[in-house]
Amino acid sequence: MPHKQIEHRRARRGSNVRKLTSRAAKRFCWLLRSRQAGACSGFTLLDLLVVIAVIAILAALLLPALSRAKAKARQVSCLNNLRQLQLGWLSYAYDNTESIPPNSETDQPYYGIGPYYWNLSWVLGMMTDETSGINDLDRLSDCTNSALLVEPGPGQLGPYVRSPDLYHCPADRSYVVVGGTSYPRVRSYSENLFMDPGPPFTDVPEFYEWDGCQFFRKLGDLRGLTPSDAITLVDEHEDTIAWSRFLSPHPTMAYIWQALPTSRHAGQGALSFADGHVSAGEWSDPRTRVPVTRIQTSQPTGRFPQPNNADWRWFLQHVTVVITNGP
Repeated sequence: MPHKQIEHRRARRGSNVRKLTSRAAKRFCWLLRSRQAGACSGFTLLDLLVVIAVIAILAALLLPALSRAKAKARQVSCLNNLRQLQLGWLSYAYDNTESIPPNSETDQPYYGIGPYYWNLSWVLGMMTDETSGINDLDRLSDCTNSALLVEPGPGQLGPYVRSPDLYHCPADRSYVVVGGTSYPRVRSYSENLFMDPGPPFTDVPEFYEWDGCQFFRKLGDLRGLTPSDAITLVDEHEDTIAWSRFLSPHPTMAYIWQALPTSRHAGQGALSFADGHVSAGEWSDPRTRVPVTRIQTSQPTGRFPQPNNADWRWFLQHVTVVITNGP
């Protein structure tokens, strides 16, 4: 097509657009003048119903997407918390001849050892709730005492991670009832049991091994299990979290969860590893995704094995090195 004809058609098209725009502007001005003069009627009931229906449809389409976006944002925030804690974990190790931050039963004052005695641990305080049968006010207060999280002391990450909010997953809605009032619990994360555990594991005959599974006391012990594969901190299930340690799978209790990783992030969890990276746990077995019941127990799956649970096996392969034959 000749160049002049193309230009002529473009000019005509532009002229038509300008005419339509001019007509729309004139119509809008007429409506304004009519309304100001009182000659234009208001919306009819049908008009209002159509608008309401359109808004309802848009809301139905957008709200699930917004809900998923908020849930994803909470998961990202949780992973960021774990990243900060993991950096503190590594900083502690580098400042203490590569010793891994210890984890112990951190409610030792209630075991008769002494009113102010605590075992060495990366964080203090026990998470529980009133459903566990514990009525000791001091013990229940651990659940809400954020000062224990950042307290500077031997073995603790408090000097390295000073914000109490970083110890709590934003999607964790667990709480404790004290005196008829509900209070949010302050900690969501626990450390892998095999990472430098304290009593009673310091008293076993083989200091670096327990029933065929290796403990890691220093970063240099991470040889059979590389740092990029070694789970350190776990976002733990609301019904099983207690001490600072995560009761990791053990081959002597084949396919039985002693404690559960959380699945509050749309069925996923959150983990940190000894090399500093964090990851969302992708649980493939629905039995791992246990609903929250607020009935605290060390084995929420009913104290029976879960044969061929791939998540349990994966965890065992990432929390310790099995020295003897296991499942």
